Amino acid sequence: MITPAKAEVIVSILSGRIGLDAGEVAADPEASRFAGRTRLQAAEGRAGMQPKPYPEENGVAIISIVGTLVNRGAWIGASSGLVSYEGVRHQIAEAARDADIKAIILDIHSSGGEATGAVETAAVVREATARKRVVAVVNSMAASAAYAIASGASEIVTTETGVSGSIGIVLLHADHSEQLKKEGVKPTLIFAGAHKVDGNPFEPLPDNVRADLQAEVNKHYELFLATVEKGRGARLTAEKARAMQGRIKIGEEAVAAGLADRLGSFDSVLAELQRPPAGGRPITPQTRSQHMTHTTTTAAAPAKPKSGLTRLIDARVAKAKAQEARQTGEEAPGSAPAGRSGLSREVDKLLAQGHRPAR
Repeated sequence: MITPAKAEVIVSILSGRIGLDAGEVAADPEASRFAGRTRLQAAEGRAGMQPKPYPEENGVAIISIVGTLVNRGAWIGASSGLVSYEGVRHQIAEAARDADIKAIILDIHSSGGEATGAVETAAVVREATARKRVVAVVNSMAASAAYAIASGASEIVTTETGVSGSIGIVLLHADHSEQLKKEGVKPTLIFAGAHKVDGNPFEPLPDNVRADLQAEVNKHYELFLATVEKGRGARLTAEKARAMQGRIKIGEEAVAAGLADRLGSFDSVLAELQRPPAGGRPITPQTRSQHMTHTTTTAAAPAKPKSGLTRLIDARVAKAKAQEARQTGEEAPGSAPAGRSGLSREVDKLLAQGHRPAR
């Protein structure tokens, strides 16, 4: 699951060689696999710290998928030129579980990589979308296996020059037999099992082996198409993806084809995800319950029986009000009452007796 251009680069690197020395890729056993932790994070872990396996910006986890994708290893970031599905899955799962993380950005610049592991990684992305908003940013390439990962996101945003697609599978067989003959080298393979050395680089590819390899490629292709449909749904079904025949689309064309949802940039998406939702803080179940309590009309609680003191004060006040009303009715309109009213004098009298009005 890699672009043809990338495959050509690999062929040029291997030119003149019989095979690739795996020791050149992962000579350090500590760096080969430890659930997606970088050297720095491993050192911090030994120092008793608990670092997160991804950068964080105001509640947004940033997961970079930059470089050639491989299945295993602790490859995170672009320093090695490789990024592992294992590491990406670890980062996404941790971010999905992190209560401090409200959204996840997949910052993608990759032409693809190994077929093995891509489908499983896309599934982890889909699972994360059930808990957090996950936005894949094509910045500036999400091709082949990298697009498989992006397809699982809640949304795919592409830059204007971003390259998306290349939904297909390629398997490379290099026949070194003629070159070896010129160099006077004749390899001898000693093996058990008729198909043990199928596809080896020391002899031309037989038709029956080619057919078997084509069937393997077709199987991965169908899985790829199904993965895209699981993530994109009606936006890009398996049949629509098949009709593209491995083509790539750039920017607005990718949006029109259903490969992406809209144009944007990493910076614009990051700013958007950091912005509080409209109306401020999102309503939690507890907050919503409190709000309903405030707006729902409820029956008034039965009034508590009044004490003897309260009844006495109520009676005195009522009597004073009635007396004041009679006096006011006898006064000429517009004239100011002389001195304190009967109500005020009655309250003063109660206060002088050591009583206090009930509240």
